[in-house]
Amino acid sequence: MLAKTISKKYATALFETAVADNKTLQVKDSLSLIKNRLTPDVMKIIKAPNVLNKEKKTVFEKLYGQEIIGEVKNFLNILLDKKRILFFDDIYRAYIGLY
Repeated sequence: MLAKTISKKYATALFETAVADNKTLQVKDSLSLIKNRLTPDVMKIIKAPNVLNKEKKTVFEKLYGQEIIGEVKNFLNILLDKKRILFFDDIYRAYIGLY
């Protein structure tokens, strides 16, 4: 239940920002790209408590680079900083539900 509440909160905030910036489709496309490339190996790195956030952000930058919009890069950084990145799948589904 907590995961669903957290995910909806983050997805709603991202969606409202995307609506205000008229970028709902670009955000959806960027989130979809991330979702499709989150392999078990990448998730292993993301879940590892001994891997610093800076290193995790570098992994994301290498994986997605210029393929995702800046707003989504910033959003990923927030998820990493707030230790919410493990909710990404649920956030993605909630965003798609709002879209």
